[in-house]
Amino acid sequence: MNLMRIPLRFAQRVFAWTVKELRERLPVVIGILIALPILYVLAITTFSTHLSTAPADKLELALAGVTLLLVWFGLAGDTLAGEVMGGGPSLVRRQPHGMLSLFVAKLLVLGLLTVGLALYAQHMFSWAWQALASEPLPTSAAKTFGDRLADGTNAGLMVTWLALPLLSWPLVTGAWIGRSGAASLAALLLVGMLAVPAWLVLKYAPWLLPWTRSEALGPIALALGLVGVGTALVSWLVGWGRQRRPWTPALAGAVTVLVCVGSIGGWAYADFRAWSVVRPDDSLRIAAAYMGADGDSLWLTVHKGLPFADGKVVHLGRGVEADGLKRGTPIRTWRVDLARRCVDVMADGEPTWPSLPNGCATGDPFGPQRLLCPTPVLCLFGTSEEQPVRYYDTRHTEPVATLPRGTCDARAHRLLQAGLRELAVHRDTAGRRVWIRHGHLEREGGEAPAPDHVVPIDFGRMRVSPVPGGWTGLVHDRGEDHPGVVDTEGRFQAFATAEFRVSPQFLDLDRLLVVDRRRWEDSENRRLKVVDVLTDELVVEREEPRSWTALGVAGTLLVARSLDDRLAFSFWDPIHDEHSRLAWLGQELPLAASERVTLQVVGRRPDGRVVLYAHAKQAAHPFGSDRPLGVMVVDPDRRQMRLVTPSMPPFQSFVALDDDGSLVLIEDDRRIVRLGPERGQREVLFPFPSEGGDQ
Repeated sequence: MNLMRIPLRFAQRVFAWTVKELRERLPVVIGILIALPILYVLAITTFSTHLSTAPADKLELALAGVTLLLVWFGLAGDTLAGEVMGGGPSLVRRQPHGMLSLFVAKLLVLGLLTVGLALYAQHMFSWAWQALASEPLPTSAAKTFGDRLADGTNAGLMVTWLALPLLSWPLVTGAWIGRSGAASLAALLLVGMLAVPAWLVLKYAPWLLPWTRSEALGPIALALGLVGVGTALVSWLVGWGRQRRPWTPALAGAVTVLVCVGSIGGWAYADFRAWSVVRPDDSLRIAAAYMGADGDSLWLTVHKGLPFADGKVVHLGRGVEADGLKRGTPIRTWRVDLARRCVDVMADGEPTWPSLPNGCATGDPFGPQRLLCPTPVLCLFGTSEEQPVRYYDTRHTEPVATLPRGTCDARAHRLLQAGLRELAVHRDTAGRRVWIRHGHLEREGGEAPAPDHVVPIDFGRMRVSPVPGGWTGLVHDRGEDHPGVVDTEGRFQAFATAEFRVSPQFLDLDRLLVVDRRRWEDSENRRLKVVDVLTDELVVEREEPRSWTALGVAGTLLVARSLDDRLAFSFWDPIHDEHSRLAWLGQELPLAASERVTLQVVGRRPDGRVVLYAHAKQAAHPFGSDRPLGVMVVDPDRRQMRLVTPSMPPFQSFVALDDDGSLVLIEDDRRIVRLGPERGQREVLFPFPSEGGDQ
């Protein structure tokens, strides 16, 4: 029973001091209540036209800021400074626990008045506007000022909770300084000094914070408020609870601030060190990967958590939301040597990512010519335009050339020519390899001469992607982009139709595939048209197969269908309506006659082999749930199909197709694995088993 009396007596003392504190602060509160309408009337009558066009959230925040300043200088600064100036509460000092109950009462009153005045300020502005202004109040997200105020989406009210941690600091300086004005100004200076490290973190290491900075405000405000309240309490109890010398509370408060801020700073530095070091462990994330030309190296874009670079998202990694990760490090480039089992950090650990050289038409990331093969040449790009571009032969760790972005020299020129020669997917009529670099067609044996000094890169007139027999895309001429096709001899022909076809599928360089969209609802009877791209004339019209895709093999389409409840593939020539069935290597997949297969090409090798994945759904329910069939490798020359894995990795996970038909890909955003060539075969390449990989 005695234990229950202690908190009850404390609550009674807090209540008594709260009533007394409210009574003492009443004149200042009345002054603020009168000052706010006067300020608003002056602002509305003078600037109503400008205020009506201001963003609603900024106006609401401005009203909250004015209220905070009035409370800061009118109430918070005098809450403890008034007691100090009067020599301290001598009567309370002689009562057991009296100083603590008085402090709690003052803190409670300050919080209640802050919230109450914030509500009053927003409503008063709304009423004053309705009475004085003819223009409407600003509207945000189709809601008026009043609506946002009523449903709690008013930005000023939503951030009012930030005022409470801030207002704890005038209590700190008020316990040190006997005058409220000086205490308020000193509190501003103290908060500014504490905010500088936080500002530096926001500016130079934003990846240490959560995904959105608004989510970081909660922990920061909580820490700031707890330190402020704790420091004010120590200054009040230790300093003025025993003696009236001003340096005693100041010394006690300063020690408290240093201890708290030092502890938080030490924790933050340890956290910074832990997040700054990216190792091949469970926290590693792999955003992108390339296979080196030697077949024994991997060029990876790595990070921890969400992939940030200078505070901006570079690539949304796969699976990070499911992990609940809210932070991330800048991206880095690693070269992993699989033979020596070691990792080289490229570009001295600067934020960079590897990529094929700009302007090289080696593949279309959304089409059938995305190359899944060892890459002989890569460029390392930085996160800003000022950072140089490093050109690498992927068999080595030292750059061939380091040049300003948008320039080239003889070393980079020869490196790119050699690399593009290996990646070329087309041959001209003489059998020579041809490719497009910086908008210009080059051919084996007739390459452009290397410059004798550093020159700006001429990105040329063509921005094209490979299709069977040539390239298609945009050609820039006389200030305009003309859609058309370019053959392997470099001849350009514009599309006959003025309408550029978005993401078209080509039967070959001369013929385009068009589905009759007028029969979209009747999915069983849609028509597939073959159209001449140069004349826009209809070549042939057929009943559209239920499941098909343009595989990148000239003159044919890959068609999937059910034969005896088994999935069967064939090459179909729509011009002559001829089928050539492909042979399955390994176990065939089941497919009901009522199911339709969706085929998506992932990429291909220059030798013609294609990777695609497929999923099935009921034809009668085109928007129903999918049944994954898996990832397959198609060999057009041998007319063969092989299922590599029944899983469906994300599109951007695929890295390379090996010579033996196995796939190298990013698995779960955490490791590089090799699947196949037989179904069920799986090998973890990186991280190495001793460093976080699994078998």
